[in-house]
Amino acid sequence: MKLGDRENTTRRASAKIDDFLSRREYVSALLLVFIYVDIRLTTLLTDRLSPSKEKWEEIYDLIGSLSFRRKVELCTKKGLFDHLPLKPKQLDKEFKKLGDKRNDAAHETRLWKTIDRQDAIAIGKRCQFAKEFLAMTTKP
Repeated sequence: MKLGDRENTTRRASAKIDDFLSRREYVSALLLVFIYVDIRLTTLLTDRLSPSKEKWEEIYDLIGSLSFRRKVELCTKKGLFDHLPLKPKQLDKEFKKLGDKRNDAAHETRLWKTIDRQDAIAIGKRCQFAKEFLAMTTKP
């Protein structure tokens, strides 16, 4: 993936997420931000592991089939987060919170009906972390 593509994706993602949050569409914001982070993890791994441009899509598809958690583990193992300002344990904790909150939203119908203040704050924090992560990973 070209550098400009990542920057454009990050800008578009942040704007769309902010739009959802401003309209109090918390579940939509959360699910969208999870998708963007998952795609970024896949792209980071593909860029590191792909032996050639010709094989990039094949590797991307293979990595795309991995779970979110496994992608985080592989990125950590390959040192893809070493340049980020968050310490590894804090980063891992944030990814876990994002994944857990996404699972809550996707599998618990109560979140689809009403979002209480506590859930709104938690989702806002997960979205903020994800936007920061996307911004921090625009450059290799």
